[in-house]
Amino acid sequence: MDKRKFIRLEILLEVVHRREVHSSVATLTLTKNISQGGVCFVDCREIDNFSVMDLMNLNIFFPFDSIPVKIKGKVSWIKNYDKIDEDGRNRFDMGVEFLEVRDEDKQRIEQYIKGKLKDKACT
Repeated sequence: MDKRKFIRLEILLEVVHRREVHSSVATLTLTKNISQGGVCFVDCREIDNFSVMDLMNLNIFFPFDSIPVKIKGKVSWIKNYDKIDEDGRNRFDMGVEFLEVRDEDKQRIEQYIKGKLKDKACT
């Protein structure tokens, strides 16, 4: 049984993420999916750098929009893969629940997801 409150859109979007404390390093990576309540993205840094409940600052970039959606969230889960990328690093997925999103950014996320889902339904 799926406990999610929102529909997830499987899509690759650029996201810059940074832990709120103990890290000034921002990393650019790609989402796997996004909803109005959270996002999943791929990372290849040391998995030990992250823990469930870590607070994260995210900037998510939608195509044809130069202004990112700025979000504060918390790590809900981390899934490590045995796969190693071309640089010899482990790959893992991270799920981040949105905690603080400005109202106008919530609307941008909702409109983007609905628009993409409508496009998929029409093809």
